[in-house]
Amino acid sequence: MIMKKGILLLFFISSYVSIVGQTLNPVKWTFDKETDENGKISLVFHAEIQEGWTVYSQFTGDDGPVPTEITYEENDGVTIDGKNIESGHKKEGYDKMFDTNVIKFLGDKPYVIKQAISLPNGKGELTGYLTYMACDNERCLPPTDVDFSFSLASANEAPKQEDLPEKKKDKIVESENLDVDVKASNEENPVVIEETQQDLPSSQEVEVVEESITPIVIDMDGEGSALLDSTNDEEQSSGMDCSSSLVESNSAEP
Repeated sequence: MIMKKGILLLFFISSYVSIVGQTLNPVKWTFDKETDENGKISLVFHAEIQEGWTVYSQFTGDDGPVPTEITYEENDGVTIDGKNIESGHKKEGYDKMFDTNVIKFLGDKPYVIKQAISLPNGKGELTGYLTYMACDNERCLPPTDVDFSFSLASANEAPKQEDLPEKKKDKIVESENLDVDVKASNEENPVVIEETQQDLPSSQEVEVVEESITPIVIDMDGEGSALLDSTNDEEQSSGMDCSSSLVESNSAEP
């Protein structure tokens, strides 16, 4: 009889824990990644905890509640760099529910775990699950596993064309064709710049004007000289006639 009562009691307890675990969800986990100003990537495990509930640190003792734990399963090209860092409203001390010292995070602030990583090949895939346990002042929920998956790429790793959506592929192809068309057009129709007289330097214009002026010097038998500037043959001929008549007049005087 006592054995039957013990079995029934265990059954009701396990049923109650199962029902409570299904109806209560005081912790919501989200998973993300961030890159700092130096290009260093960190995985971010973020928990929103309802007030009145607590989640236990990864570094709490084994003789108390179940600590939070991150388990990595499939790792393709990702290097885990050192230990992760916890942040939130941490409380450490004696817990009468477990009769031992514990490290826990309260619900008035998010509980955040950051894990630094590196990508030797510039990209990587990482999957796994996170295990946690939540308690309030009266009860504890059974440990729960939450799956996560990360698809990672470094900041300087450009996506390949086969990884882009179809619209982006089309834009890249159009851009490449446009560049080829412009180059072909320039080769078939080179730009020719014709020089005109307006484009000539001012020194060349001055030389053209000076060539049209021819100075004429007439020697008048040592009594004087005249400098006549003429721009045509008629003025030169007229100058010569005047000089001849002046010479004849001088010779006729006694």
